[in-house]
Parts: sequence; C-alpha cells; structure tokens
Amino acid sequence: MRQILLCGWLAFGAMGCGGGGGPGIVTLEALLASFDFAVVRADLPLTRVVALENPLTEEATAELVEPADNVLLVPTELPQTVEAGAEIDLTTVLEPRAPGVVTGRFIVRFTGATMIQDVEVTLTADAEQPQLTVANAAITFGVVNVGESDAQALRVTNASTVTPVELTTLSALPTGFTLTPALPQTLLPGQTTAFSITYEPAFGSATLDTTFTIGHSASAVPLTLTLHADAAIYEEIQIFEFGDVDIDGLETGFLEIDVDADAVSITIEANGPEGVAMGLAEFTGPGTTVFENEALTGPLVWNPLRDVFVVTAPSSDDDDVQLAPGGGTYRFRLSIASGVPPDTIEVRAIVVRRPNAEPVSGILDLNVYVADSLGLTAEEAATDTRLQEILGEADRILEQRNLRLGDITYYRLTDAAWDDVEDDDEFRDMLASSDVAPDVRLNLFFVSTAFGGGTLGVAASAPGSAQNGTPASGVMVDFDFGSTTTAGYVTAHEIGHYLGLLHTVEQNGRHDFISDTLECPADETDEVCTSLGGNYMMHWRILGIDTPVISLEQAKLMLVHPLVRLGDMSQLSSRPAGTGTLPSARALEALGANWCGCPSHASKKSR
Repeated sequence: MRQILLCGWLAFGAMGCGGGGGPGIVTLEALLASFDFAVVRADLPLTRVVALENPLTEEATAELVEPADNVLLVPTELPQTVEAGAEIDLTTVLEPRAPGVVTGRFIVRFTGATMIQDVEVTLTADAEQPQLTVANAAITFGVVNVGESDAQALRVTNASTVTPVELTTLSALPTGFTLTPALPQTLLPGQTTAFSITYEPAFGSATLDTTFTIGHSASAVPLTLTLHADAAIYEEIQIFEFGDVDIDGLETGFLEIDVDADAVSITIEANGPEGVAMGLAEFTGPGTTVFENEALTGPLVWNPLRDVFVVTAPSSDDDDVQLAPGGGTYRFRLSIASGVPPDTIEVRAIVVRRPNAEPVSGILDLNVYVADSLGLTAEEAATDTRLQEILGEADRILEQRNLRLGDITYYRLTDAAWDDVEDDDEFRDMLASSDVAPDVRLNLFFVSTAFGGGTLGVAASAPGSAQNGTPASGVMVDFDFGSTTTAGYVTAHEIGHYLGLLHTVEQNGRHDFISDTLECPADETDEVCTSLGGNYMMHWRILGIDTPVISLEQAKLMLVHPLVRLGDMSQLSSRPAGTGTLPSARALEALGANWCGCPSHASKKSR
C-alpha cells in the first residue's frame, strides 16, 4: 500500500538560519511527516511505500542522513535526484516485536543548489493482539445410550481485525469423544468455524466432568473448555414378565413381545410344577419368520423340559433361526408335553440386545458354591489355590473367543447330602439352593463326587435358565478329579452347555446343528477330522489337548445368552492357569459317556 504525504509540512524557517550548508546554501528548519498505518499484524513485518514530496523549489538530492529507528529502508532507493515539487517513493519495513503501538523514525535530507531541507518521518501502527472467542465454552451432553451417539456444536471465532489464527493442537479427549474437523485449522480475521464434538459412549461409561484445551497461535495460553456427559446407559437385557399364564387344554394362548432392531437373542422361560414337561406350540416373528410351527417341524432346536423349560432363538447359526433384521413383534405359545396339565405356568421372555446387533465379546459372572466336604469357607474359596486354578483354566479356554469370567461370589453348601451328589433328585435340590444368591448369575457347584464318581460335570440344560433357585439353575463339577487343568476343562465344557452348546458329536455319532464345526466321527479320526474329535471343547468327552477349540459360531451362541453381559474386558484381572496334565481321551474310556451328564441331542429336531 502506498502512503502519500500531503499537506501538513511545518513552515520553513527563516532564510539563512542554521548555516552549515556551504557558501550560499541556506539550511531550512526541519519538517515533520507522519504516517499512521492503523491496525497491523504483530507477527509479521509491515511493508509500506510512503511518498515524500521534495519541499524545495528547486531540484534536490534526497538522502538518508540519520540511521532509521525501528524501520528498514531499501538502500537502493536513496540517494536519488528529485525535481522541485516531485515525489519519491520509499519502501519502508516496520517490524513489530509485540502487540501494541509500534513506531519507526528516519530523516531524509533534500539538498538543492541553494537550500537544504530535512524531513523527519515518523511511522506508527497498532500491532494487534489476536483474539479468539468461543460461543459455547461449556459443552454438555445428557444421557447417551451405548450404541448411540450425540453431537454438540463448538463455535470458535477469530475476532482479530487483520491477523489469521491457527488452531494447532487438541489435548486428549476422553474415550468416546471426537472433534471434527480435525486440527490444525486456520481461521481468517472475522471467520467462525463450527466444530462438532461427537460422543459415542463405551460400556461402563460414568458421569464425566472434565476440561480439554485447544492450542492456538494467538497466545501461549490455550483455549480451555469444559465437557460434561451423564453416565451412559444401555438396556442390554429386556425382561418381559407374563406371570401366571392360563393353560387351555394343553396350550397357552399367544404371548407377544416387541423387539428392538439391536436384539441378538430371545429366550423363553417357563416354570411349571414338578413332573410336567413343557415345550413350544408355536413361535413366529416379523414377516415370514417361523421358528416353530403348529406341526412342530420348524427349524428351531429345543428340548421338552420338566419344571423349567428354556428355549433360545437363535439355537444355531442356521439362517432360518436368526432374528429378523430390524426388530418387530414376536408371538409364541407354549404347550404341555407330558404330565398332568396345570392350570397355569409362569412365563417370561428375555431379549438380549447388543449395539448394532453384534455380539463380539462378553463377561460371565458366577455364583460359585463349594460342598461342605471340600473344607472351604466362602472366604477361603476366594483364595484357594486349586479352586482358583480351575476357574483360571476355564477362563483361559473361554477367553480365546472373547468370553471372560467376571465377578465371582462364593457360597458354602452346608447340606452334607450335596457333598457326594448321588442322583438327579439330589442334583435338582442342590441347584434349587441357589436361591441364597441375590445376584442372578451362572451357578457353578463344586462337589466331591457326582453321580457315583462316573460323572465329572453336569449342566442342567442347554441352554440354561437365567434364574436362581430353580431345579435347573446351574452346573455341577467334580472338584477332586484329576489336575486343575482337567477340572478347568470340564468347567469350561459345562459352561458351554449352559450357554446353549450341544456336543459337537455324541457317542452315538449324532452331530450338533452348527455349520462351522466339523462333523467328526464319535471316537476316531477320518479325512475330515484328522485329530480326534476335531479338538473341540464340546466333544462328548475330554480330549487331551491344552486349548480345546471353540468355533466362531459356537462362540456367537454363547455370547447371546442372557447371563452373558457387556463390559470392559480390559479391566478384568488375570487368573492363574490350571496346572498338571490332561488325561488322554483313551484314558477316560472307563468313564464313557457318563463323564458329562449333560444335555444331549434328545430334541424334537434331529438331522
């Protein structure tokens, strides 16, 4: 920008005053010239062209006669000859060193044939302090459900007149928060940028009150903003209680539940009197979804059970037994399969939800019961080496598919009848004693011997009920058989049953209903299974391998059981692994099929 000196010269001094200019040359009184450049940037040198008029009435030579103060001149522009009354253009560079008023000064002398005139030039500018303003420095989120997100606007304005400001760095935001667009960002003078802070809470998120900062070029002090979010919630389990439902003949009427799009499983539970076996009469979903039809030829796998009936959809990875995408209304009827029909049965449905309908990991909490004969109090059980190694080994096996054992509460069984569980009646009575536990978890009972010693583990049903205090509420494991590695293997196997898995193959050669488990022979190898039983954890008997295999589709079924919860697995403590060797499959031949007194394929469906 060219600045021109107009009128405003001081009056010439008297002719002949001052002297010093040589014979016949008169030195005139100095003139003052000032240039105000108004508001400028404090972070850059300011270059301006100023025009000085030759104040003499004769041709003169213009030269710099005094070193410039805080201003630079282009040295090639002076000296130069200037006609009377003509202008010269001088390129000046004013260099602010800090915000505030900055001043520069220099003197140009015009020397003519008869006169000398000094012009003292003053340059001034206001070097601005850049300013940022924030429209909403306090950013507040309410409750945001896990699996959902919310966004709040953050508006930052560069209130400077001439100085652009760069937003440079963002301090670490808490987990679940992101800022878009990303930094760095440059704001021109007067420009406002709207940022978006998005909150996608993780499981276990707590109420949050914190600050974060944005670094910028306007100051060494960053912008400080506050952030508040309420504890995230996610209703991962929905329980539909129907209470006592009338039996008309041998069946109930239709019961309905509305299911969200993020549902991953529906479990139906019915409690009836002892001696009455219950089952499905019909089970349908949105559109053309049919899990069970009136002729009982539908694709869903289930077993008629006495006292406590449990069925879960999906029961395998078959497409025909998956929940309908997008949610909707499901309807079902129950029937009495055998026994004297009661007037009513107690019914409920449990819907498991997962964000985006993707079960990818889970935590299984336990109520652990120790028989009186084991000599452990509840407090001692929590630190007993053998028990903790058994649980640690089970945890290690399940962890390969992102299923971990979580919180564990210990109880002592004081009834001596449950030291050595001899028959099904004692087993059912023992399971019913789980009503002492206030928290509904998988109930795991450790006894001295089970069913005469020929059984290492038993699961009440597959899948098992999400209730305490029923004759089908849990699994039982022989505490004393073999090494802790063996007992941990058995524990993991029985947990697999309770979470919905059948044997990959039974002793009679019948296979499970899961597509990604190899169809191995019951007791030998072949071209499909080059290792005995395919090394599966859910083979009908223990295989002598360190880490028995859980297939991906088996894991998906376990992860959608109502007792498996969401949680931050990174916060779980490590558990001791089992010690000792595993018996080979051949070494267990004496036990035969009885080593696992668990549910078999005696379902209404077979393949």
